[in-house]
Amino acid sequence: MAQETDIAMMKRDIEELRLSNERQRLELEVMKSQDTQRMRTAIVVLGGLVVSLVVYIWAMFVGDKP
Repeated sequence: MAQETDIAMMKRDIEELRLSNERQRLELEVMKSQDTQRMRTAIVVLGGLVVSLVVYIWAMFVGDKP
């Protein structure tokens, strides 16, 4: 009888671990999606800064010439 109880408890624990694993996979997918979105945003912002710097330098050196 104790063996049947142990088996039932192990089955329950395995099911809980499977559910926990699935929740963690879903959370990981959400985090990956957020990370990708943040990286895209950072690249766009960095690109804007580079373009602004190039325009500023261009205006400083070319804009002063008659």
